Amino acid sequence: MNEQVLVVDDDERVLESILRALQLEDISAVGVSDPTKAVESFQNSPADVVVVDFVFDKTPQLTGLDIISAVQRIKPVTRTILISGRIDHDRLDEEGLEKELQAKVSCDYYLPKSGVREQLVETVKTALGNVQNRATDWKSLAEDYKQVSEVTPESVRSLNESIKGTLLESDQAGEE
Repeated sequence: MNEQVLVVDDDERVLESILRALQLEDISAVGVSDPTKAVESFQNSPADVVVVDFVFDKTPQLTGLDIISAVQRIKPVTRTILISGRIDHDRLDEEGLEKELQAKVSCDYYLPKSGVREQLVETVKTALGNVQNRATDWKSLAEDYKQVSEVTPESVRSLNESIKGTLLESDQAGEE
């Protein structure tokens, strides 16, 4: 599998910690510490999974939900993981919060920042597995894209075949 993960957090220590944890599991990840550049980075190299902080101290006008929304408009099949250390846990437990986020912004997973890195790594692996499993489910892919734009199942199939071809070429080049 040719994993593509984008991690967005304005706390350099947290960003480096997450990237290191993913690299230890041989998961290719790119980090962006400036949330205003996250969407641009994603446009230049769309990821399969995006891990994004909820609150950015340096840019309070922008949240992780804004980034997730923009990412989903670009590539709806991308799986998203929102992490935060600042959500009001008195109002909602973890499961309730995850369901609320999924309903509002199609956030696939929510994890507290105070959680263990192994939990984040496992969630990333699960999300990547979900992306890989759906890669040939043309109807599901077309439905994801139709929610944000007018596309046909044929155009999704064509795009997916192109992406898969690129990934296979990349894998073969890496084996040589």
